[in-house]
Amino acid sequence: LVVKAPNYDLGTIVYSTNGYYRCIAYTNVSNIINETASNPAIVSVSPAGIVSVSPFSATVSGGDNVTLTCSAGGGPNNIFTWAHANIGQISDGGRFIIESTSSSTLTITDVIGADFGAYTCQVSNLAGSSSATSEITTSPEGFSAISPVNNITLDRGDDITLNCATTAGPPSNIMYDWYHNATQSVCCPFGQDANITQLVEQRTVSRVGMSSDLELTSVNASHGGTYECILSNDAGSEALSTSVF
Repeated sequence: LVVKAPNYDLGTIVYSTNGYYRCIAYTNVSNIINETASNPAIVSVSPAGIVSVSPFSATVSGGDNVTLTCSAGGGPNNIFTWAHANIGQISDGGRFIIESTSSSTLTITDVIGADFGAYTCQVSNLAGSSSATSEITTSPEGFSAISPVNNITLDRGDDITLNCATTAGPPSNIMYDWYHNATQSVCCPFGQDANITQLVEQRTVSRVGMSSDLELTSVNASHGGTYECILSNDAGSEALSTSVF
């Protein structure tokens, strides 16, 4: 853009107004033209209101790779910073690959259960900053466990607690189903609420955070058999079992 005038009015500032501006003065002495350029004036436009991360949300299985892309207006010289709700600012390296030019990508390789949660991209320059977030849901498959494991021998009247836990999440999205001998549902699936307890025929099923407990009290012959815990969310599911005798 070239304007032949001593003053240049930028008009209404839009995101594309950002950039470097120079003034060049010309002189003509004896038909010899000389020019002198000023130092650049930098016009920075805040990225506020025009930062986005895609996809907005993603469901991922263990071992997969997922890439988040952060786009922004404003500038120039936008600086991109990625952060995770649980671990704070993310640096390029290991399983996290960050590449930034006019936009920025964050690639998470070999996803594990604990990679769930909100990922925030913050964009900043001399004029200000803005951010956007993407939510990742990880499958419980491969990242869950039941305990105690198999061949649990009890005496009549004993109590025992079976635990089903996962590192996947978010925790509020995990559903837990308990079954006794494959077909008999011990209790309803649990999801959303953080703390739930329900008593069904001397069986107490509870959920706190990222696990669910099945408590058997005053056991008798009817309590024997296989107990199965099925964990599920939008990303996948896992079935785990243990035996009580």
